[in-house]
Amino acid sequence: QVELTNETGRVVVVLGYDDEPYLRFGAAGGVEMNLRSPAATLNESFDMSIPVPDDADPDAPPRWESVSDSATYRWHDHRTHWMGDDPPNDVAAAPDADHLVQRFTLGLRVGDEPVAVSGEVWWRAQASPWPWLAVAAAIAGAAAVAGRTRRWSGALVVCLLAGTSAAAIGAIGG
Repeated sequence: QVELTNETGRVVVVLGYDDEPYLRFGAAGGVEMNLRSPAATLNESFDMSIPVPDDADPDAPPRWESVSDSATYRWHDHRTHWMGDDPPNDVAAAPDADHLVQRFTLGLRVGDEPVAVSGEVWWRAQASPWPWLAVAAAIAGAAAVAGRTRRWSGALVVCLLAGTSAAAIGAIGG
């Protein structure tokens, strides 16, 4: 998803797939969607499977509808993710490596000034779960042994802290 917060004090318009006005962020907050933008319909599904209505016309005058009272709005945008059913060819050829899948640009207007927001879509290799399963098994074994000692409560606290630390390192990506 894309999230934008307008703190410019000016109207910000996000352009749709045909460079038509798609979203309008008010200068003092609030967000409106142009119901005539094809992007308004296409972004409702992950795979663009919803048919675009006949009155969706990128060249027609916008028909704005309020979608948020906030200065921040989040939406699904097909330019920012891989659209294929299967992984890209380079990913399929080397799934254990990271790959730059595509670059994208979102067009905006801040007041009357055109602005381009660029980004990249990356395919990240899956880390092997085996090292973390081995750590979990070692901690579980230590906890089982510690539970049979006289000072079991202190030993179990140490095991709990070790497990929590390992989970945190794994979540961060260590």
